[in-house]
Amino acid sequence: MADFVTVAAFDAAPDAYIIKGLLEQAGIPAFISNEHLVGVQWLYSNAVGGVQVQVPAEHAAAALEVLRAGQEESPEQERDAPVCPRCGNKGVESGPTGLLAALSLCLGIPLLARRRNRCGKCGATWR
Repeated sequence: MADFVTVAAFDAAPDAYIIKGLLEQAGIPAFISNEHLVGVQWLYSNAVGGVQVQVPAEHAAAALEVLRAGQEESPEQERDAPVCPRCGNKGVESGPTGLLAALSLCLGIPLLARRRNRCGKCGATWR
């Protein structure tokens, strides 16, 4: 019997199936573990390690390489990322204003508001 290695783990099965498909497309056999256990007792997802994507041990290095290649940002995504108008930093956080977010959290009702961008480097804020 072959030894299997977990190369990825998720809280939900659909995410695991996406990675399984990516690995199989690259010619690496992949299997899903704990799918039904987590589906029935989702509260214990972290206790069992989540829904795991496993590969035979001899394919583990190739599988990790495929997953690393899939995590790299494409040029299209990088181009669409917001840029700070003051310093040109791409590390921009986007979210609702603090007061509205706190009010929404307290009331338990999602309140619609314009999103405000904040630069992680220089602290500039803009809409």
